[in-house]
Amino acid sequence: MKSLRRRAGIILSIIGIGFIPTANSRLVSAQNEKVVTEKIIDGQLLNVDKNARLISVRGPDQKEAMFNYNDDTQVISPDRTVQGLVGKPGAEVRIRYREDRGVKLALSIELVEKR
Repeated sequence: MKSLRRRAGIILSIIGIGFIPTANSRLVSAQNEKVVTEKIIDGQLLNVDKNARLISVRGPDQKEAMFNYNDDTQVISPDRTVQGLVGKPGAEVRIRYREDRGVKLALSIELVEKR
């Protein structure tokens, strides 16, 4: 009987030790996750590169900023396509974007009418 208890204790100890690294790795991965927030920039449209799927804008600080866009990017303009922005350099735009690891992804691009 003592032998059976001893074996059960050893087995339970081994199982318990096996869970410790898993719990620690979950803690570390949760700490490494970061919250990606949305930002907005108002600026002047400089260029649209359809092949690279990039749009460049001059922001209020007069610096150029580049944004990737994809099929999920919402375009708020009369024709509702990025293609419609190609012939409008100098137009005022508002871009809502998310930045992750230095890459800016446009979530929406709005053509702003001058007032």
